[in-house]
Amino acid sequence: MFQYLTLGFVQGLTEFLPVSSSGHLYLLQHWFGMESGIALEVMLHAASLIAVVFYFRKKLWSMIQAFFVSPRKGEGLYGTQIVVATLLTVPTALLIEEFFLYDLSLTTVAWSLIITGGLILVSHIMSRRTTDQLLGSSVVQSVSWSVVIYIGLIQGLAVLPGISRSGLTIAALIVLGISRKKSAEFSFLLSIPTILGALVFLLKDLETFPSFNLSLFLSLVLCTLVSWLTIRFMLQTINRYWIWFMPYCVLLGLGLLFLI
Repeated sequence: MFQYLTLGFVQGLTEFLPVSSSGHLYLLQHWFGMESGIALEVMLHAASLIAVVFYFRKKLWSMIQAFFVSPRKGEGLYGTQIVVATLLTVPTALLIEEFFLYDLSLTTVAWSLIITGGLILVSHIMSRRTTDQLLGSSVVQSVSWSVVIYIGLIQGLAVLPGISRSGLTIAALIVLGISRKKSAEFSFLLSIPTILGALVFLLKDLETFPSFNLSLFLSLVLCTLVSWLTIRFMLQTINRYWIWFMPYCVLLGLGLLFLI
């Protein structure tokens, strides 16, 4: 039970933090001596999906209603942009899977964490410069179509093993001039169709589900709860604490390389 609860907690904590949930799950399974199973990965990601949908349930409902009334304005436009960005992710992801995909290992996790830390540092510097140039005014709050196109294509890079989807997309949005909180919100909303698509993709390789027992049930409940709390934490604190994820990623990555 301890192993399942730990995996559920870590998945919920790292899915929406810029620290690579797949990398952390791989490290835990390596530590526990567990085989990496597609079935468990599917169920944990489904729990994270439930959490983000529940957290944004009111905004999602508003976006869906507005989409059918006025898809080019307000919340309807926001929903349209989420859909378009998701569709643009597909060609990049398929291209990478065709030519560049490789298996997770301690080395790939280590370098992915270091790269993520570098992205966080660059976005932190860029966001400070943008704020200085605007003389203290808030950075751009709306998401332009050029940003939507860029972020949709960039998100496809997250299929590389160990790369944090949330870290990649939030950092890229910040660099493109979107405020930190707005970047996190857009990234989390974008995760809904992205995780759903990833689940469908994983299901085709799934032969059987694991037997549903109390340990697995509690793990999924814990994953859902922690995911919801993590989303709330990120949206409330990203303006102040974004840069602090950089030393965590870099130091953990360097530590893994040292151990290897």
